[in-house]
Amino acid sequence: MHKEYNWLKNLKFILLSMFMLVLAACNTAEMIDNSPIPVVDTHIHLYDLNRLPGLPWPEKKDKVLYRSVFADEYNKVIAKNKLAGVIVVEASPRVSDNDWVLYHTQEYKDKYVGLIGALEFDKQTFKDDLNRLCENERFLGLRIGTQYLGEPAKKGYMKDPIVLTNLQHLSDAGKALDVLLVSLVFDDVIFMAERYPKLKIVINNIDSVILKGKDLPSELSKIKKAASFPNVYCKVTSLINSCTKVRAEKDMAYFKGELTKVLDLFGEDRLIYGSNWPCIIKQGEFSDHFKVINDYFAPQGRRALEKLYYQNAEKVYGFKLK
Repeated sequence: MHKEYNWLKNLKFILLSMFMLVLAACNTAEMIDNSPIPVVDTHIHLYDLNRLPGLPWPEKKDKVLYRSVFADEYNKVIAKNKLAGVIVVEASPRVSDNDWVLYHTQEYKDKYVGLIGALEFDKQTFKDDLNRLCENERFLGLRIGTQYLGEPAKKGYMKDPIVLTNLQHLSDAGKALDVLLVSLVFDDVIFMAERYPKLKIVINNIDSVILKGKDLPSELSKIKKAASFPNVYCKVTSLINSCTKVRAEKDMAYFKGELTKVLDLFGEDRLIYGSNWPCIIKQGEFSDHFKVINDYFAPQGRRALEKLYYQNAEKVYGFKLK
């Protein structure tokens, strides 16, 4: 009996030692892995003011953004910052504007990994348009709320049976849903997350969602409830746009409290990096925005950065970096 006890004791010691060695090896491997982490910018806008008249955005009074913005301009950002990929988010609900982005970026498709398009969810033609877009492998999903930029959504929008049916079509197609919370609100996110549990929902632009006066208990409780759904994600985009100063803050410490709030709400598995270029150039360069985010998340470790910069995006949007 004494020998058997010693044998078991020795076995436990050996197994524990082996576990500790494996754990140490994993930690060491992470510490010594200094290879560059691929970065995918999941949120930029491209548009041509001269292609068709009447784009809903940007507004004519916007002296910075009211101009045509093409891929060759953002290609300079890609090269300067060594980005691995980019996703274009369409800011117009016209069907043809989706096709324009896919065609315009085809030449650079190794970098322009996909499009989050825009369709009007309350149209009977939605399913046919969606099915056609799905034929292009770089079509990754749609954004809802785009058709009401700067306006409240029409009354009863999220109760419209056509909208609800079309959201189901999107879910069945396995495509993601970006949500622009300008006309839509967190109650809408909660409603969609509950009704469509298989639909991956991505909240856009934390500058308007989390950072601007959203500390009221009632509002914060809705944010927390939305974030509690495992199919709800958040893009860490447009951060420096939240700074209302004429000269934007570019120090991580200025945003630390809000970034901590976002990380606590969604966790490292449901945060996705994006810039919201060219909108951010109103407050600074692409590198300014990226540095603030990287300075905050780098201490979280390499795995957290890998998830933020490309792995979570691959999981949600269904693309794979080459």
